[in-house]
Amino acid sequence: MAEISYYDADLTDALDKLNDIMSKLPKAPPGVRPEMLNNAEKKLKEIIELRKGYQLALRQAPREQAKQFREKFEDHCARVEELTGEVKWAKSEQERSGLFGERTASGKTAKGGAPMGNKEMLDKALDVQKKTEQSLMSTQKMVEQSKEVAIATGEQLRDQRNQIVTITDEVMRMEDNLQRADRLIRTFARRMATDRVILFFTFLVFVGIAAIVVYKSVNPNDKTFYVPDEVTPPNPVTLYNKTVTAINNTINGS
Repeated sequence: MAEISYYDADLTDALDKLNDIMSKLPKAPPGVRPEMLNNAEKKLKEIIELRKGYQLALRQAPREQAKQFREKFEDHCARVEELTGEVKWAKSEQERSGLFGERTASGKTAKGGAPMGNKEMLDKALDVQKKTEQSLMSTQKMVEQSKEVAIATGEQLRDQRNQIVTITDEVMRMEDNLQRADRLIRTFARRMATDRVILFFTFLVFVGIAAIVVYKSVNPNDKTFYVPDEVTPPNPVTLYNKTVTAINNTINGS
């Protein structure tokens, strides 16, 4: 709120000062007018900068506070446009009066102090016209060159924009691939963890069975664990007796 008030007061004061300068300018002596016009142009630049700051402060202020100064800002803008037109008109009049003053002074006397004739004045006017045409042609060439530079700059900016779009698409594609790879790695890690758990429990079961079988082999009469006969290792004595019997039967049979 305070910032907007400061801009409003400064802009009002600057507009009043510029208005005072422009009101005194027509009545000022010819020798003082250029200096007054220069001061008016400086004050106009200051006013334009104040208007920009005023507008920025309005945008940043809360809606209710900005609403109170919106109408004043529009009035100030109207005064700025009006005084800008007056300064431009005064500047053009000053340049025109200076141009005609130089022509009048040059037309009063010729070489030797004699008045210039119609032919000499016409030649002088033609010379001024030629210089003006040359200046216009030079300005036109500069404008054409500026257009060419602007077109080339626009093409470069367009190419750079296309490159940026391509790079952005490539980065987005790489980001998608990285996210997909991350999901695959996490899934694979979970599967590996599950497989390891399964293998661990399988190993425990195998070790337990092997331990029971070994224990049963060492202690065949122990009934603590039930082990099927199919997985119980044969008694060496029994196996020996069966082998000897089988061999004897084979010999006797032959």
